[in-house]
Amino acid sequence: MKKLFLFFGILQILRAQEGVDIKVQVNKSPQKFDTTCYKSFSDKLILGFTESYKSYGITAHSKRKNPYSYNPDINYIAESKVNYGALISYDKLSIEFAFSSSISMNDSTKGKSTIKSLAFSFGGNKFLIEPSYYKFKGFYDQNTGNYDSAAYKKTGIYFKNPSLQAVQYKLKFLYFFNYKRYANRASSSYSYRQLKTKGSWVFAAQGFYNDVSTDSSLWPTKVALAYDTLRNLNHFKIYGGGVGFGYGFNWVFGKRKNLFLSVIAVGLLNFQEQEYNLKDSSFIIKEQKFSISPDIRISGGYNAKRFFFIVSAISDYNAMLVRRTQLQTVVIPVSAYLGYRFNMKMPKLYKKFTETKLYNWL
Repeated sequence: MKKLFLFFGILQILRAQEGVDIKVQVNKSPQKFDTTCYKSFSDKLILGFTESYKSYGITAHSKRKNPYSYNPDINYIAESKVNYGALISYDKLSIEFAFSSSISMNDSTKGKSTIKSLAFSFGGNKFLIEPSYYKFKGFYDQNTGNYDSAAYKKTGIYFKNPSLQAVQYKLKFLYFFNYKRYANRASSSYSYRQLKTKGSWVFAAQGFYNDVSTDSSLWPTKVALAYDTLRNLNHFKIYGGGVGFGYGFNWVFGKRKNLFLSVIAVGLLNFQEQEYNLKDSSFIIKEQKFSISPDIRISGGYNAKRFFFIVSAISDYNAMLVRRTQLQTVVIPVSAYLGYRFNMKMPKLYKKFTETKLYNWL
């Protein structure tokens, strides 16, 4: 619980910044595990470079009949620029940060998107606790060519909604049953290396809060009639929680078992509280529903004793149905890591730090 207060404390500071991209991992001290199956590098100083990209999508599909001869589905996207940074890891703590002062995108055809991202990961190979915060503002509709084909073909400019904003808070818990032989940290981190192909059943639980709003209607004028009584929708919230199960698998291959491919797939059954506001109206639609959402994590690369190159991606969905309109939000962060593990004797000052309450608290 104290670690969550740390996350929200840093969050309050960073929310005032124009664009930030920070990821912090606190690795629980290695427990007893099968050293023939995976290896810990908590005694190494790990330095490297990072490359990251993030996107937030809002899709809408109306199941009602509509007067249009074209497809009125919406696919709003806000995305960051590809950003470069650095990583440093030793013992329990790993930090990734961007070199750029902003990860926001400004494109003549897609408009400007401002993005804030903060993600923590506490735990080890037995369990993970992952609080995260994302804020995206400024979206373009990837489906513009469906309903405004002449202008889009001529200019290549997408329909833009600069006031459209999406905020997501999420707290996720993952428990890995075969943690003595399967290292989930080896799949998307650089502090472990899987030596033998292994897998594990996974239990997951989550709590979430999503808030999407815009100054005007959510829909472009040329598709608004397809959404009938929701054509003036300009604000919706989804919050709730869920539990589920899945499976994680690390496949190692190559002559020296330095190559790997990893997949973690979890399905969660969620209970949602949904709220919808219509523009220029005090009327609020409130509904409670169950939904199913997947959590898919894929990674792969080269992970040797010293050198590593890892690429990982996560897709995080929320889906809802209101008045025959299917809405879905998805966050997709993609990261790449290139680095090296150095031998380092524990500094005397750091050794004293390991004897403090603060160290044990981490």
